[in-house]
Amino acid sequence: MDVLISLAYERYKNETCPEHGGPIWLCRNADPTLQVKVVDTPACYATQEVRLYEEKHKDDDEKVSVKAEFYSRIDLPLHKYRDRYYADLMAPDEEDEPADAAD
Repeated sequence: MDVLISLAYERYKNETCPEHGGPIWLCRNADPTLQVKVVDTPACYATQEVRLYEEKHKDDDEKVSVKAEFYSRIDLPLHKYRDRYYADLMAPDEEDEPADAAD
């Protein structure tokens, strides 16, 4: 059981975007039917305290607390984009094919 939990955690870490913590198969997916919108989010009190501290020590512009929220323009459940993302990664690039292969 410990091995399975470790493997699952490793997969979770590998599929998490280091920039925003969401799934990489959504944030790095170029599928034109997948869209992103920025939405206001309730403030995190810890983040507020960090920002107050930073404001006291820097002259930064005030920033609004926002997050990215994914949605599909074709009402495709978001978990379906995972398979599409990995299929695109495995597909050979047209640029990588030798010129003789087209003949």
